[in-house]
Amino acid sequence: MSHSDRTAYILLTAMAICFGGTWVAGAVAVDAAPPFTIAAVRFGIASVLLCAWARLARRSLSPIRRQDWLLVGGLAVTAIAGYNWLFLTGLTLAPASDGAIIVPGLAPVFTVVLAGVILRERIGLRGFIGLAVAAIGLYLVVNPTGTTDDRRLLGDLMFLAGAALLVPVVGVLSSVALLEEQLGPLTVVGGAIVLIGLWLVETQGAAVARPARPVGYRSGT
Repeated sequence: MSHSDRTAYILLTAMAICFGGTWVAGAVAVDAAPPFTIAAVRFGIASVLLCAWARLARRSLSPIRRQDWLLVGGLAVTAIAGYNWLFLTGLTLAPASDGAIIVPGLAPVFTVVLAGVILRERIGLRGFIGLAVAAIGLYLVVNPTGTTDDRRLLGDLMFLAGAALLVPVVGVLSSVALLEEQLGPLTVVGGAIVLIGLWLVETQGAAVARPARPVGYRSGT
């Protein structure tokens, strides 16, 4: 095994560990703050770090073509803001283990189907067999005959919607627009802006819903 191969496997392993840790960290975070607050802080920090890295690496975040703004905005709303809302809200309803199985388990299935519809890629018999095996395996692992209530079912459906939104949207559209090299950083920044706006709405809504304290009220009295 070459040095580059070892490096690639190490990075892929680290990525898998980070992805798995996201579900645990998210489950802890949603007990302390609303979903859009967590997501806005998460991607706000990511945007600052990404812009700093781009500057140090002397990689410009622009220019992009005028027609690319629609693609950047669409991905920011769906793959970042939309997915994070589904992911974090789902964690308030269902166990983190459900999401950690459903999202990576179904994302490849949705990606193949979407690539066939949008990019006209041929799936073939082996592809259909692979999709069937993945779906059946996921069904058995999640074990729908176990302890299930309406809240958990709704949370699992949100995870499923997140899987349908995240990897397929990014994967297929990046094949069209070379997202990773040209538009990826701007998509993250755009997603952070959308999430910050939603966080402000969420915060304002919580303030309106909070009952006003009587005049002369003092905590502990």
